[in-house]
Amino acid sequence: MDRHDQVNAIAPSVVMLPNGRRVAYEEHGDPTGRPVLVCHGLPGSRHLGTGDPLRLPDQGLRVISFDRAGIGDSDPARHRRLSDWAEDLIAFIDALGLAQPALFGVSAGAPFALAGACRAPDHVRCVVLLNGLGPLHVRETRHGMAPMLRAAWWFVRYLPLQARFAADAQERSFQRHPQQFARRLAGPMAARDRLSLAAEETQSALLAEAGLAFAQGSRAVAREMNVLATPWDFDVSQVRQPVHMWQGAEDRNVTPAMARWLASRIPDARLHEVAGMGHVLSPHVWPAVRDVLAAE
Repeated sequence: MDRHDQVNAIAPSVVMLPNGRRVAYEEHGDPTGRPVLVCHGLPGSRHLGTGDPLRLPDQGLRVISFDRAGIGDSDPARHRRLSDWAEDLIAFIDALGLAQPALFGVSAGAPFALAGACRAPDHVRCVVLLNGLGPLHVRETRHGMAPMLRAAWWFVRYLPLQARFAADAQERSFQRHPQQFARRLAGPMAARDRLSLAAEETQSALLAEAGLAFAQGSRAVAREMNVLATPWDFDVSQVRQPVHMWQGAEDRNVTPAMARWLASRIPDARLHEVAGMGHVLSPHVWPAVRDVLAAE
């Protein structure tokens, strides 16, 4: 199967950064609304599922989702630290002329959102994290993580080439057997997450996002694995903006221990632990998330 077969054909917009690299993005919602930049997960991309509530134009939000370096249609870069991506984010905000957008970090997108907020306090008005990944080198944050994932991240940290093997395997699985790829991603998750991801609409959105993630191969996905597995190069206690966090109490991918660790160190963090929710966000949480993004 061609790696683009699962991608929803939405033509991206492209902006040129001062360093000459292109960043691809899509816009949804109200073009005159308050700007929200979506930091996607891993493997992830700018593609938002067709049922994503943030796309609704009546919410007063201008939602901009973009591909990080080497993902989707964005040019690659040799980024080695989270702060490298933060510099891209600042340049992207400036290029679009956005007035203090909110950063919306989903899963593994959370460290990128926090790095951007830390490096650019005057550019970002607030941060919203949904099941946001914490620092994996901190032992206490891995409490409650699925054993398979805990082992995988250990190997990536101490054997960096393992990231390339893992990303290559994911790409091959996606190309050859996309439904099997989706089942493998869901495998370590809580039972309620596996049930959610088995639904046709949800699985279709996941595969569309993965299709863009591997559009240029697996190198950028592997590089992000390496960056996330190593100690962060910024101090979360220096994030001064309000940070609103929603965390599933049953999440085995991104553990509640991660959310608590972050909330205890970010000065203006507001943590909402959601009982009965895993890694897939429960629909009843969306109104509160939208209200924060519209109000902050």
